[in-house]
Amino acid sequence: MATMGLRRAAEIDRGVSLFGPHRDELVLSLGDLPAKGYASHGESWSFALALKLGAYHLLRHDLGDDPVLILDDVFAELDSGRRERLAGLVADGEQVLITAAVGEDVPDALRGARFGVRPGQVFVGETGPDDAEFDPPDLDDDADDDVDDASEDDDAAQDTDHEDADEDAESHDAHPVEESA
Repeated sequence: MATMGLRRAAEIDRGVSLFGPHRDELVLSLGDLPAKGYASHGESWSFALALKLGAYHLLRHDLGDDPVLILDDVFAELDSGRRERLAGLVADGEQVLITAAVGEDVPDALRGARFGVRPGQVFVGETGPDDAEFDPPDLDDDADDDVDDASEDDDAAQDTDHEDADEDAESHDAHPVEESA
């Protein structure tokens, strides 16, 4: 804490934290090689998950209670064996929130309450009440319509401005000005 106090003015001047655990260099190894630069995408993903799960279990132990665990579309990046192992590691958590673009990516061991999301809707279940009839709006067409509407509004405003200017010119006996090239 004393070191933090001594560096506070320098941190404020520089606009960055100069002291703390986030400044430590963490080296992860894959066999004898550093993971940075040598790990595949899947291996890097596994390292990141291991760190997140390690923090989750540490908090669980230290707090004596379950923190909320959020897994944002992690199963899409894993093969089926890793999916099942991850499910086994988190299945006993009190609150595990999982997002998935593809519901089948989530292992059966984690099949709890499910909510679906559609534009402007949140519903219980994966498909929603009228999924067969669901016709999502074409967002690109809507965006083009908005742009077209805005252009039409601008054109209408410009037309009105020109009409007002014409009326002003007529009412003040304006004299034409000749322009020379």
